[in-house]
Amino acid sequence: MTIEAQLPDQERLPPEIDSRDGAEPLDELFIALGRLVFEFGQLEEALHDALWMALGGRDEVRILSAGLGFRQLLERFRALYAGFRDPVTGAAAGVDDLCALLDNLNTERNREVHSVWGFWADNGRPARMRRTSRRGSLALKLEAVEPHELLALAERMRLAAVKVWEVALDYERQRQMEETCGESLR
Repeated sequence: MTIEAQLPDQERLPPEIDSRDGAEPLDELFIALGRLVFEFGQLEEALHDALWMALGGRDEVRILSAGLGFRQLLERFRALYAGFRDPVTGAAAGVDDLCALLDNLNTERNREVHSVWGFWADNGRPARMRRTSRRGSLALKLEAVEPHELLALAERMRLAAVKVWEVALDYERQRQMEETCGESLR
């Protein structure tokens, strides 16, 4: 039985927020939030893979990193790659800057994902509501957010995941070159 069959007509959502009636704002919001969740998962997996690669591709690393939250993965990524230098220029690879970016993206993602979404504005566009408690009082903050803003955040996450992979692959290439050079000197 579908949810639609369980709802009597008087309990159906208003047409402007009911995707079953083809409402564009809700569809846009669902697509944008879905893309955000997808890209964050890709970013998180890139961190898992970077840890695995930095530690020689051992299965034990996957076991040890399973269940870690994003910030814990980020701390370990920072610790493993902090001293890494660009293999071509010898300059610092920008890992600290990348980690600061990843931390900011995580904060932005949490703001979006841990909010209540609805269509409370007069214009029928999506809005995010967050509850906060300060000094014993409850505050509700309502902010209009357009789906394209969520898609832009998702795209920044996608590009950050690419950068994590670039660092991990450069690090792996450098490690392999050092091993090869070390063996040829023996």
